[in-house]
Amino acid sequence: MTVSRMFAAWRSALVVMAMLLTSATYAQPAAGVDLLERPSAGGAADVVSVHFTLLDIVDIDDKAQRFEIDAYVELRWQDPRLALPGSGEHVRLMTLDEIWTPGLAILNDRGLEPLLPEVARVSEGGQVVVRRRLAGPLAVDLKLHDFPYDRQVLTVDVLSYLHGPDEVQYAQDSELVSNPDTFSADGWGFEVLPPERSEFRVREGARGAPEISFRLMATRDSGFYVFTLLMPMTLIMLMTWMVHWLPPQLSPPRLGTASAAVFSVIAFGVSLRLSLPQVGYLTVADKFVIFSIIMVGISLAVAVLVARLVDIDRLDRALSVSRFMRWAFPLTFIAAMLLTRLN
Repeated sequence: MTVSRMFAAWRSALVVMAMLLTSATYAQPAAGVDLLERPSAGGAADVVSVHFTLLDIVDIDDKAQRFEIDAYVELRWQDPRLALPGSGEHVRLMTLDEIWTPGLAILNDRGLEPLLPEVARVSEGGQVVVRRRLAGPLAVDLKLHDFPYDRQVLTVDVLSYLHGPDEVQYAQDSELVSNPDTFSADGWGFEVLPPERSEFRVREGARGAPEISFRLMATRDSGFYVFTLLMPMTLIMLMTWMVHWLPPQLSPPRLGTASAAVFSVIAFGVSLRLSLPQVGYLTVADKFVIFSIIMVGISLAVAVLVARLVDIDRLDRALSVSRFMRWAFPLTFIAAMLLTRLN
């Protein structure tokens, strides 16, 4: 936690403590009423409204499959047992261990830090409001088949770990609010998607938990990768292509250039793979690199063949092979780029 976050959290905690100490009236339940029980226990499900304000997406880490957020969350539900009509107190502060709460947690939380104290604001009519400020990483299962032309769905998966779907439901006004234009994460475009409601189960037949997923579509800006991947690889391919424009009699420079291209394309492919998570499938970028390695390898093999033809005085045959490669190589490279993009 940064110094500024620690200072903000401590300041908020001191303010709340002061308000709690100066508050003279608290909800007094009737005899036999347990405020820690669900308000509608034995009856209909309690409805909880979740308003998730996404202040910022700081970063998306492809390799770690994490995205870091800064968010403000507001939870609302009704508890008639806490109503104090005519008390003159419009809002009271209560600690969460005094009253029932829906027991909500973020399923894909990987280290969120709370920046506000955990207290509830209770209105005169019994409406409970809990506000939270959270910052930190969330897990995301990135689908990188189309990298670097991919689109990812980032989710904040909220569920109740205490109650089932027949006990807690999410209000229809539950929503994700954000201004994607202000996000700090570079190289992405964002779009808010409607939330999805479902039941979370660890295994088939297990007791379900009510879940609501707040979703955001993240579209990668492929322009950066076009310049950092496509342009250098194209230069390597151009260097390989130039081998077949050299006279067949110049075997040492032809073989040296082709060999250098092989080492360059392999090193480039390895560096690209190290920047991505270890996934069990090939991305578009992987396929492009593999096509390039194959083409460079074929080009080296052809250079060796031409050198051999020259050694056995088959210069005419060597010239024919070189002419063929001059037009076959670029056409194959263009076809490879189109195939990797379409697939």
